[in-house]
Amino acid sequence: MLVSGIVLAAVGASAHTFLQQKRLVLDRQEPGSWLTTCTDKGGLVTPWYDPAPGGAVPVFCVTATVCEGHLGRSNETAALPVTVFDRVTKLRVEQKDCKEKGETQCCTDILAKEGPADCAVDGTNAPCKLGAATTFKDFASFTQAFEPDAAAFKDDCTNKAPTTDSAATIDEKKLEELPSVKKLEEQKEAEKEQSTSTTTTTPPPTMCECETPGKGAAGHNKMRCDDGSTRYCSAGDECYNHGKFAFGDWAAGCRAV
Repeated sequence: MLVSGIVLAAVGASAHTFLQQKRLVLDRQEPGSWLTTCTDKGGLVTPWYDPAPGGAVPVFCVTATVCEGHLGRSNETAALPVTVFDRVTKLRVEQKDCKEKGETQCCTDILAKEGPADCAVDGTNAPCKLGAATTFKDFASFTQAFEPDAAAFKDDCTNKAPTTDSAATIDEKKLEELPSVKKLEEQKEAEKEQSTSTTTTTPPPTMCECETPGKGAAGHNKMRCDDGSTRYCSAGDECYNHGKFAFGDWAAGCRAV
């Protein structure tokens, strides 16, 4: 039991020393240094993920034109979409599967196994290693740009005009505004009025009249109609109506005598 206690104490001391060394390495770096270094190399910083207890997240700078947002780990599956910064549009976009663009170039876990060169070495190109972070606070500190004082980012608060890149992207991606209920009712009423005005009107019916009304049956029961046609009542009927009646409504013009 005494030996086990000594071994555990030694392991604990070793882990504490390792974390202290990591802390010293991080403390010697400037805020935003990883972002600056990677941007100078035309690259993208690999994203954060929750490490195993007591572990650290290796952070790499990968080639932006190769990976194009295809970042993360090769075995990574997320229930919700993860976003990363797009250097071209200056907006955050959904992170895509790193294996699609080449796992040895874009996947954090594969790069960790490959062991690329340190980005701090002069002449080193992406992909290269920026460092490792044990907490998200450290990761955020070295992967975000910081202004030296309040005056330096004053324009960020007062300049409301979007950049050319973001303005074009917003215009391209924006959804068409849905019309209000009142607008829909107005459109429906306008369509109804247009439909009414363009409806073909029914022409008036052809009218007929007796030529010699009430003068007797055969030989006297002739009628003329508006369409130029001539009709006769039956031989035993007379054309009695002294006014006009609709074509086809023969009972309104003829009757038995």
